[in-house]
Amino acid sequence: MPKVSVIVPVYNVAEFLPKCVSSLLAQTYEDYEIILLDDGSTDNSGELCDVYAREQEKISVIHQQNQGLGGARNTGIAACGGEYLLFVDSDDYVHPRLLEYTVTAAETHRCDMVVFDAVAVYPDETRGPVYRCPLPANELVGAAEAKHMLFFSGAWNRLWKKSLFVNHGISFPSRVWYEDLYVAGKVAAHFESVYYVSGEPLYYYLQREG
Repeated sequence: MPKVSVIVPVYNVAEFLPKCVSSLLAQTYEDYEIILLDDGSTDNSGELCDVYAREQEKISVIHQQNQGLGGARNTGIAACGGEYLLFVDSDDYVHPRLLEYTVTAAETHRCDMVVFDAVAVYPDETRGPVYRCPLPANELVGAAEAKHMLFFSGAWNRLWKKSLFVNHGISFPSRVWYEDLYVAGKVAAHFESVYYVSGEPLYYYLQREG
């Protein structure tokens, strides 16, 4: 089984998916799988997913009727084999050392979650604000202090232990805004420690119309 499962919900993003997948395949860390969740796309995103799955051993694809972002993530959690989870939105892309840095932190500090910085990017490749976490940088933080993360949304700016979801029956709500805040609150009741990797942003969060 892979150490990390990267779960990528896909819905009508044929224009952006190649950059996302290329950044995931370029990781310096090697023990991971990529699960592409085609959530009922009506463009050719689903066909692109099939091509990637045929050509890349690390990639598998699941096609389903549209369930929204939360529902697609839930399908990925149920299907994946990794000890850790990384959620990546299919129009975003990541730093080549994201998995290396976060898995090393998780294994070194034996923590339940590793949070990292993200930066807004625009279609013309200019950058916007950096999204940082309100926790001590590059330190292991216990549960009491880490609960401040309840006010810091994002499913994609952290590496999660899969057991946080599976052992406690936690899932994302479907078809709602801010589904990540709902899950953060549920998970906060169960994690023991968090490590915040701060420095160069590791996640590129695309800002686009639509």
